[in-house]
Amino acid sequence: MKNSLALAVLVSLIFSYSHIYSQSIFLEKGEFGFFADGDYTSLESGHAFSFSGGVALGGILEIGFASTNSKVKVDNYYYSHDIEVSSKTFLIGAVLIKKKAQLEVNFGLTTSDEGGDAVLIGFNVGSEFVLHDKIS
Repeated sequence: MKNSLALAVLVSLIFSYSHIYSQSIFLEKGEFGFFADGDYTSLESGHAFSFSGGVALGGILEIGFASTNSKVKVDNYYYSHDIEVSSKTFLIGAVLIKKKAQLEVNFGLTTSDEGGDAVLIGFNVGSEFVLHDKIS
């Protein structure tokens, strides 16, 4: 059952972080935007959900927040109980290059009630491509 807990937490964290950045690719210099998303994952022994959102400022800076909550029922031969793990993440990103493709550096801090804090450092590479006149 520990694998189910690890899977629920991992899936929840991946989905909550994956959509926070790379929003500035859609903004021109001086434009302001906001973004939000949510995810829900249901497993045999529990569920996980997350919410994230933030703002993109001028196409060069992004600030975001993510909240994740996972609940897994652990069954043992002798007993069963629910384990609930929640985390909060604060993130900031800055666009380094914005030409045909965008390169962004991200920094974050995540806190969890069932473990230690973590510092996140990463890069995003994105590019906008047009599917139709009004869809990109």
